[in-house]
Amino acid sequence: MSINLLSRWFVSAVLICACGLVRAQSCLPPQPFVHSFQNLGVAALQGAADTPCALSSSLNAAAGPNAAAFVHYRRPTPTPSVRYSFRMDDSAVATSLTSVLRNVQIFSASASSLQSNAGFPAHLLLVYLSGQASTPTISIIVACGGTPSKAIQLPVALPGNVNTLRFEINTGSGTAGSLRYWINADFTDAPTGIIDNNGVGLDNAAWGGVIAAELGMSSGSNGFRTNSGGGAIVFDQIQTSDDVLFWQNFELDQQ
Repeated sequence: MSINLLSRWFVSAVLICACGLVRAQSCLPPQPFVHSFQNLGVAALQGAADTPCALSSSLNAAAGPNAAAFVHYRRPTPTPSVRYSFRMDDSAVATSLTSVLRNVQIFSASASSLQSNAGFPAHLLLVYLSGQASTPTISIIVACGGTPSKAIQLPVALPGNVNTLRFEINTGSGTAGSLRYWINADFTDAPTGIIDNNGVGLDNAAWGGVIAAELGMSSGSNGFRTNSGGGAIVFDQIQTSDDVLFWQNFELDQQ
């Protein structure tokens, strides 16, 4: 899969956007994802009065490699274990998902400690959406101290264009480190899959735990940006085990 790491770092570290998050007048923002980044794209919250907002994320048609539109938050301290879940509707960009080379990042969980010798030095988890044959696919990339690239990448085919994705990140030495994921299943069900370096464990303690997360579109490949036509991916039913730790407009709500 072609992933433009340089553009990802450029978006994250250089472009600082003060754009406000477009929100339907009375829907409730998905806690704790209350901040947004928008560059050559739109992150809009939409929903009926007093209901949780859905996130519509789109990149401008034929936008450049730095285009991004996502919501995000930062924890006051890192956590070794956290869960995330959301439903994703990629129907509007489905025609562009015809190749693994047409991909876009949809989710990330950032690490509190940067690993300079790793392929993905700043993240414990990255999730990309792409195409493969006739089905959409997600690529799950996790930090792993026991591999030469310090990362494991796993493609997972999706059964359609509307899917609920759930992830559980566990950070720790040896077998304590793992990533469990569920596709269209609840956390109470058996995981759809477990990434633990074939039972050895991710040994990801050096990354220090999850300090931040983002949801939406960024780091789109040339093929995706050229062919997506500015279509939106819609995320709803957004939840995380972090949502009880944050309160808007108080000091725990971190920029």
